[in-house]
Amino acid sequence: MKPGRFWPVWAAILAVVLLAALAAPLLAQASPTHTRPAEQFTPPGAAYPFGSDQFGRDMLSRTLY
Repeated sequence: MKPGRFWPVWAAILAVVLLAALAAPLLAQASPTHTRPAEQFTPPGAAYPFGSDQFGRDMLSRTLY
């Protein structure tokens, strides 16, 4: 295997991660730190695409930020 053969793949992955980080304010539906105790452990769905954690925080927002 030649060294440096997969650099386009790594460059594409890095570009996607950087674009997601830069677009986080547009993509995130809620604040990553706002807690909603009544909505703990909500499964993935329309309101929370990645679900919510033990404090009711939106996991998509927390992942992007």
